[in-house]
Amino acid sequence: MNLFTTIENAEISYSVDGDGPLNIVLVHGAGANSESNWGHFVEFLAPHYKVVRPNYSGSGETTDEGQPLSTAQLAEQVIAAAKAADAVPFDLIGFSLGTSVSTYIAAEYPEYVKSICGVIGPLS
Repeated sequence: MNLFTTIENAEISYSVDGDGPLNIVLVHGAGANSESNWGHFVEFLAPHYKVVRPNYSGSGETTDEGQPLSTAQLAEQVIAAAKAADAVPFDLIGFSLGTSVSTYIAAEYPEYVKSICGVIGPLS
């Protein structure tokens, strides 16, 4: 089930699975969404984590006004979803473009990030 939060002129869709004692945020790559990149990992993570999977602008059911995007805006959307899910601070994993967004989050918002991991190659 998708949940929604609003930041600036975007309505961000995200999902939350699990109720473990730790928080993890999974950031998808370009041309994908949170389900296609991360859906097959949720069952393994959910017993241990609250798993938050945001869909930033251009993916999933997220809607915006079609304006040009920046890494900073995508990062703010990811953080908005984590805050809406009451999942801060969090461990952070990014895939492809999500790695760049995750790195930006860790650099600019270190108070939210407990650890970070980036994945460039195939997720399988």
